[in-house]
Amino acid sequence: MEAKDTVKTRSELVTYCQHKFGGNFKPSEQDLREAQAEISFKAGIKEVQEFIRQEYHIGLHLDPTWQSKLKEWGIDKEVEDVRDEM
Repeated sequence: MEAKDTVKTRSELVTYCQHKFGGNFKPSEQDLREAQAEISFKAGIKEVQEFIRQEYHIGLHLDPTWQSKLKEWGIDKEVEDVRDEM
């Protein structure tokens, strides 16, 4: 996945925010910028984890330090789909 592939349209970002905060949520411009940053960041973390798994055959899902970092960043649940493929 290229970084440009994580860039969403305004409509997609509104839908993302409404899914996250509730269907009637009206996101501000700041909410939309933060949503875009979150989407791109999470995609980047998944790419790093997948690259390490493929290139070095190391499952970061077993590393407690990695897991604590993901939890600190609030994305420990979002990378489960990568872990499930291992």
